[in-house]
Amino acid sequence: KHETATSPLEAHLVAQLCVAFIEQMGVRDEARERRFWAEDVGIVAPHNAQNRLVTRTIYDRLTRPGARRTSLRDEALMQALRATIYSVEKFQGSDRTLILGTVAISSRDQLVAEEAFIYDLNRFNVLTSRAKQKMVLICSRAFLEYVPADREVFAHAVRVRDFAYRFCDREESLTASDASGSALDVAWRFRR
Repeated sequence: KHETATSPLEAHLVAQLCVAFIEQMGVRDEARERRFWAEDVGIVAPHNAQNRLVTRTIYDRLTRPGARRTSLRDEALMQALRATIYSVEKFQGSDRTLILGTVAISSRDQLVAEEAFIYDLNRFNVLTSRAKQKMVLICSRAFLEYVPADREVFAHAVRVRDFAYRFCDREESLTASDASGSALDVAWRFRR
């Protein structure tokens, strides 16, 4: 389960967006960085394994030798990340300027095994309602296009799909790079 409930690509994309948001918010000192992790960004994934992978990916990106991009000591950064990256259940009652969501499941077998959990509408509503300004959901096309067998779960999956394809009514093709630097074509869907 650990390997199929994680996505290194999604973790890498979340880290890239997170670092870009640090730059956009002008985070330059320790006090501001602590506020950034506590108030500005929240990262949500349905599985603890993906949360751990995202935490490690961001940590590694911010503490690279010769390219350090954090004002916090390593232990303080790790503590801040662990208080920022949650499962949906742990994020209830909290909100942030930007919410980054990562589904991390694209395998049909994993979608079948977890359809009731992964398409739970309450979980999706919490994810979308925690953002004060922006919410970015990173997921595979397989997640959006999967058709659950259970009728109620199917209705929930349709709502998620409608959010991605109807509410987010604009699309641009982008080239992103994965952790190894390989170029990947991705679709960026958004609502202006």
